[in-house]
Amino acid sequence: MLCPGQPVQAAEGRDLTVICLGTAVHDALEAMALLRGRCTMDIFALTSIRPLDTTALGASIRKTGMVLTVEHHSTHGGADSIAAELVAENDLGARLKRLGVPEGTFTRNAPASFNKTFFGLDGEGIAAEIGNLLEK
Repeated sequence: MLCPGQPVQAAEGRDLTVICLGTAVHDALEAMALLRGRCTMDIFALTSIRPLDTTALGASIRKTGMVLTVEHHSTHGGADSIAAELVAENDLGARLKRLGVPEGTFTRNAPASFNKTFFGLDGEGIAAEIGNLLEK
């Protein structure tokens, strides 16, 4: 049963923490399948922005040292802001990358699948971004 404020852990790993808002968790799981054997990751789906129990997220970020947020809307004020605050306020020293619709741009009047591909928010785009993060 989903409880508001409790992130749902959809996968467990050691290399990266992925925090998703909404249906982006399905695309992150697809990316994980595409990267099988290259890395493992903790993938979390946020059930709400507020309230939010960040205990599990903080423990995961502390473990992996790297966090990627994925959301199908603006990168302003969502999961990315939560992750940035969590890293800063708890002195986690983790690298943070945000994936979403860049501030100041808008989705196209097109099917969701087009917009996800256009902004790199589909499984392949997320997998490519994870590959870039792991290479650095």
